[in-house]
Amino acid sequence: MTLAGISVYLLAVFTSVGSLLAEVVDVKSEREIAEKGGLFAQQVLARRYYEGDGVEKNYAEAFKWFKKAADQGDYSSASNVGLMYRAGEGVPRDYAQALIWLKKAAEHGDSNAYLGLGRMYMLGEGVPKDFSEAATLYRKAADMGHEVAQGNLGMCYSTGSGVPKDNGQAFKWRLMAAMNGDLASQSAVGVFYEDGLGVSRDWVEAYAFYNIAASRDGKNSRMFLEALEKKMTPEQIARAQDRTKELVKKIHSAGKQR
Repeated sequence: MTLAGISVYLLAVFTSVGSLLAEVVDVKSEREIAEKGGLFAQQVLARRYYEGDGVEKNYAEAFKWFKKAADQGDYSSASNVGLMYRAGEGVPRDYAQALIWLKKAAEHGDSNAYLGLGRMYMLGEGVPKDFSEAATLYRKAADMGHEVAQGNLGMCYSTGSGVPKDNGQAFKWRLMAAMNGDLASQSAVGVFYEDGLGVSRDWVEAYAFYNIAASRDGKNSRMFLEALEKKMTPEQIARAQDRTKELVKKIHSAGKQR
């Protein structure tokens, strides 16, 4: 390695070490502030432990700090406490507690709380199954732009769960969710276009959405894509590939705006 190469290498090492040390200092400072009751520090520390950002992932620690923030009245943290009780992350699964905390957050209009409650009513977790209530809750979150809730509401319309079965409405909400980045809906929209469900059959659009989903999960969407490709002409496939690029830009743009 040349002297210049060694210099570049050492600079990279020192930069990396410096960033790591800065991260450690940040976490230490955040913990000190959080322990003194700093709400923002508690939120940040909880998220760090939940995602493993700058610290080793630890759901118990994440729950601890979300709970402290929630106890100070932060409804987004209350939603996370409820979701962790529901999933049994960092604490034993407890649907009764999940309902309490999610309802607290929902009273303040938290979209994640609406979604979590909707799932509990859909599956009968700690409450009797109530598809109508689930759909109502999904719609509240969907109207706030929550892409997963939009996809779930679309699924309700596809199956007639809690709402009248309506392929047009199902397509509308699935497309909205897909354009907002929901993976499951991107694949589902491909099915709608391929089979002409609630929308005119369009294999080019179907291919494009399958292609986007396949690039992210590589499983069922890839099989759908390969099966559809056998029915398409080379010209259609070329147009579909161009359309994929257009859609990716729009989805990326939508993600930036949210």
